[in-house]
Amino acid sequence: MPRFLAEVLVVVGALVLVAAMVPLGAALARTPSEENRVRWKAVQRIILAYVVGFCTYLVIFWERHRDWWDLVAPATMFVTALFIKSVVAAVREGTEEAREVARPEQHQGVTDALVGVYNRRYLEHRLAEEVARARRHAVPLSVLLFDIDHFRKVNQKWGRDVGDRVLNYLGHLLVTGVRESDVVARYGGEELLVIAPATEAAQAVVLADRLRAAVVAENLSFGGEAGSDPDVRVTVSVGIGELQPDETEWGPMVERAEAAVIKAKLSGRNRVAA
Repeated sequence: MPRFLAEVLVVVGALVLVAAMVPLGAALARTPSEENRVRWKAVQRIILAYVVGFCTYLVIFWERHRDWWDLVAPATMFVTALFIKSVVAAVREGTEEAREVARPEQHQGVTDALVGVYNRRYLEHRLAEEVARARRHAVPLSVLLFDIDHFRKVNQKWGRDVGDRVLNYLGHLLVTGVRESDVVARYGGEELLVIAPATEAAQAVVLADRLRAAVVAENLSFGGEAGSDPDVRVTVSVGIGELQPDETEWGPMVERAEAAVIKAKLSGRNRVAA
């Protein structure tokens, strides 16, 4: 019995390692970087060396597993094979995610030409991805919805060209003010949305208030006589929505951000609500 179990553990361990090598071929085919290709090939060689080692062990110790204590080495080899496979899978998944985030230009038509940020189509694509990633890695996810205060008055009094300039200004300010991992996109009309991965609602409030204060500090304003107060000074109301533990869709999270924006405006505008 010990000999049979030892053989099974070693053989299955070798098969697990072979299974770990299969996706590496696909990873090599999709990796344009020569440096990364060299790394994946090195990983393949290491795994192959382990497979050869397993087979060699099986040949040498074929008749030597007579006691239950003799199963320690085969069991250790089997656990090692499982560990290597899980590490390879995790690294490969992380590489795929990093490639997806680092190369948004691979998606066609993802930019809103007017505002200079991602458009609604790409926003929905990334929201679905970030929700799946948050669920998979058990990390928080929040969104920040920015709505320009009195935007209709700007359009009505100074024309849509001025309104477009305000939108473009806000888009640029958000893109330069958020973190590298955040995503800025146009949600609709005068609303811009920021996806904040690995961010709880309380952290999102701090980020949103910093950006809101940056808008105020720019002091973009319209109208008024020389030396008098302007008719309109551009500010933003911000709503925060956080993904809940039982949610697998982004819709309710964004709806909470929309409700929070309304709360911020009813509270006097130029503030953050969650």
